[in-house]
Amino acid sequence: MRTHVALLRRLTIWLVILSACAPRSAKPVAPAAATPPLSAAGAGLVVTASATVVPAAQARLSFLISAPLGEVLVKEGEAVRAGQALMRLEAPDLDFAVAAAEASVRAAQAEVERLNTAYKKVFQGDRFVYVRAPLERRQQAQARLEAARAALEAARAARAQGTLLAPFDGVVVAVYAQAGELVQPHRPVLVLADLEHFQIETSDLSERQVSHVRIGQKARVRFKAFVQDFQATVVAVAPKGERVGGDVIYKVRLELDAPPPHLKWGMSAEVEIPVRE
Repeated sequence: MRTHVALLRRLTIWLVILSACAPRSAKPVAPAAATPPLSAAGAGLVVTASATVVPAAQARLSFLISAPLGEVLVKEGEAVRAGQALMRLEAPDLDFAVAAAEASVRAAQAEVERLNTAYKKVFQGDRFVYVRAPLERRQQAQARLEAARAALEAARAARAQGTLLAPFDGVVVAVYAQAGELVQPHRPVLVLADLEHFQIETSDLSERQVSHVRIGQKARVRFKAFVQDFQATVVAVAPKGERVGGDVIYKVRLELDAPPPHLKWGMSAEVEIPVRE
C-alpha cells in the first residue's frame, strides 16, 4: 500500500514538472493596418498648396533684330491698348528696302500692262490687225510682278520688326531700354501685364498631388492680406513639371469667383482643392 502511494506521489510531481516546462501557445497578433495611398484616402481628400497672385496675362517683350532704339513711346505705369506702338528702332535701311521694293512692284506692273495691251501691227486687206505680245513674254512679266510683290511683303514685315506693339491690353510694368541704346535680339526691353485680371498660381504642388487636380474643380483660397476666404476655380494645370530642390513641382492656376478690390500682384495665399466629394 505504501509503495502505491509513493508511486502516485512521484507521478504527480513529474506531471507538474512537465506541464511547467511545456511551451505556451503564442497569442494571435492582429496585422498592422496598411496606410492607404493618397488616391484612396477617402471622400475627404483635400489638396493644399502655397500660391501667389499673378496677372492673368504678362509678357516680357523684345525685338527680333538689332538696331539703335529710336523712340520709347510709353513709360512705366502707363495703360496701353492691344496693337499700340511701344518702342521703335532707328533703322532707316528698313525704310529704304521698302521704298525700293515698292518701286520694283510699280515697274513690274507697268511691264505687265504694256505687254498685255493690244497694239496695231499691220493692215491686212481692208482692216488693221491688233495683236499682243507673245504669251510666253506675258507670263514671264507676270511672274516678275508676283516676285516683286512677295519681296515687298518681306520688306514690310522686316520693317514691322522695328516697331514693338502691345500684344494685349495692359499696363507697362517695367522699361529696360532707353532711346539711343543698341538693342540686342531677344533681350527683354519692356514688361507688360494685365493688372485688371488676376489669377492664383500654386508654387509647391507635388506630382503626387497634381494627379488629382482637374480643370473646373472648385477651391478655397486664403490670403494673408484678407480675413475672409474666397472661392476659386481651377482654370489651368501645367502639362510639364519643374524640378525645384530635387522635387518635381507642377503649377496650377485658379481664377477667383469674386476677387477682392485691393488684390495685388505678388500677394501670398494658401489654396485648398477638394479633389473627391
